[in-house]
Amino acid sequence: MTQYFTSLSRRLINKFGNRKVPGRVSVVVDVDTKKIYPVPRTIEHIDFVRQIFFGSEEVCGERLSRYIPSHVDIEPTDNNSGDAIGIITGVSGLEISYGARHLVKDLYSAHGMVKEFVERGDVHLRDSLLEDIVVERYALQD
Repeated sequence: MTQYFTSLSRRLINKFGNRKVPGRVSVVVDVDTKKIYPVPRTIEHIDFVRQIFFGSEEVCGERLSRYIPSHVDIEPTDNNSGDAIGIITGVSGLEISYGARHLVKDLYSAHGMVKEFVERGDVHLRDSLLEDIVVERYALQD
């Protein structure tokens, strides 16, 4: 099984950063276990979730509800030394293409977990984030 992480380190940024957007680290939060898994640069969220939680089994919809995507944007610098400047939670290919839907309370819980994940690491989380967004578009109503 893929390793989960408890904090966002510069080492993790060097390995997983710049995913689709300069400075971006994408993660999946398992809201049941409260574990955070970084998504490799070269794989889509759905393929990553299927690989680490379901093997080769096809999954969609309700079975994906506990896995919430989040994106941490790091101010792009030559040596990945920038601050965390944004966090967006609740939208990826899991929701758009595969019908994953999450409870609103789980989206906000995952968003808070990602903020704590950043704060526990050696990356400074700006007090005033450029983006501090929970996307409710694909949410189930509690």
